[in-house]
Amino acid sequence: MLRLGRFAVAVYEGDQLISSKTDTRYVKGRHAAGGTSQKRYSRIREGQIKLIYEKTCQAIKDQFTPHLGNIQFVLLGGEKFTLNGLVKKCPALVGLENITLSRRLNVRNPKRDTLESVAVSLKESRLYPII
Repeated sequence: MLRLGRFAVAVYEGDQLISSKTDTRYVKGRHAAGGTSQKRYSRIREGQIKLIYEKTCQAIKDQFTPHLGNIQFVLLGGEKFTLNGLVKKCPALVGLENITLSRRLNVRNPKRDTLESVAVSLKESRLYPII
């Protein structure tokens, strides 16, 4: 699970949380002023986003590596564009794209408490009537 500024990586066996890592990294908000300061601010923000991607990717590698033979699927959660950026930049996810689900969890605050409540939604499904 990833939002700009905070991430959580976890491995579950059934509903049981096996291992996890949560952390934060400061990322500046958007800036509306124009001119040179806007470009400088944008460069700083891009650098901060790159650092949180790297930190999250390292946590994915550290948490998933001991369990690689047992991982049945990968489920991502958080803001869509942030997750897409992570998937493009994280080599630890490259070998897992065939087991990564297209469904995304809607997570506002990826932290330890959220990991406990996510276990229930891992097996949640929606049924749609066929008309």
